[in-house]
Amino acid sequence: MNASTQTSESSSAVELVTLISAEGERLVLEKAHAERSGTLKDMLSGPRGGDTTLHLPAIRKEILEIVCRYLEYSYIHRDNEDAEDFDFPSEHAQEVLLAAHFLDC
Repeated sequence: MNASTQTSESSSAVELVTLISAEGERLVLEKAHAERSGTLKDMLSGPRGGDTTLHLPAIRKEILEIVCRYLEYSYIHRDNEDAEDFDFPSEHAQEVLLAAHFLDC
């Protein structure tokens, strides 16, 4: 393998972020998706020494999963003004809105 091949392979690697829920469960998502959240972006930009594991003890796993799906949806549709609204179970609306507010997304 030559140097140019190594460079293109390493530059195309997807950076991942691990979020730890209130229950201690791990959720992994792409860093680009996580950075759709102002709070997560700020947490990742601090002096972490390359650590991309973020603890979110105030957010239950079920809610964090919905927020992660939204961050991915938001990233995919970032340039599409005609994208349909993101849908999630209405029984979680209050917790999802609180988490979204906290995470600035």
